[in-house]
Amino acid sequence: MRTLAPYAVALLTCAFTPARARSQSSEPAGIDGRLLRPSVDTLFAVAQSGARFDTIGYGIQSLALTRGRTDAAWVRVYRWRGREGSTSIDSLVMEERTLRPLREARYTGLGRVHVTYAKASVRAQIEPAQGQSRTLDTAFAAPVFASAELDAVVRALPLSATYATQLDLYYPFPAPVGAKRVDLKVLGSELAPMRDGRRVPCWLVAVGLPGGTNRFWVAKETRQVVQFADDEGGTTFVFRP
Repeated sequence: MRTLAPYAVALLTCAFTPARARSQSSEPAGIDGRLLRPSVDTLFAVAQSGARFDTIGYGIQSLALTRGRTDAAWVRVYRWRGREGSTSIDSLVMEERTLRPLREARYTGLGRVHVTYAKASVRAQIEPAQGQSRTLDTAFAAPVFASAELDAVVRALPLSATYATQLDLYYPFPAPVGAKRVDLKVLGSELAPMRDGRRVPCWLVAVGLPGGTNRFWVAKETRQVVQFADDEGGTTFVFRP
């Protein structure tokens, strides 16, 4: 999940195709954020290259549901600490049922950004550690999801053996700012190991992202992500709660 180095809002270096150039919507049908449950998870990132395994850092992710008088929202906070000492934090607020992103704040060693989402438009207020602050207003041809919520969106989809869809993901600073349409597909069903040794039935979901592929093992009964892997070149980054 490329959000924070190296979790799901990654610092990508590839070129992005603006979403406004696309005419068809990537709106997935049947998404239901009410399938999610509040949680706090510690995820350890292990880089696997051939027979070599190397722990590169860990992240702590919390997901909480807040209720107002007329609506409810999910609040996702992700904190990353790399083995070399790097740190980052990302906070994202999403509508409860649709998981439409509302606002996001991200802090990294390269600066900070505050993002306001309005379905098919985004305002990003960027304050880099070096250089001038700036505000970017961008309109897209289709509604976008925040790249930081990819795991939540995957868990909230009506997964089945033949399920496939597309998503438009917005990647804020310090990634090259823009949106990217990605393909999402269920590859099949597998038993995946929990931390306590139990093996649970999971949907294996693949998401083709810029620079590689994410694979998620989503427990069929609880919608928990049992593990996910990020394939980049000859290295696989495995994240286990």
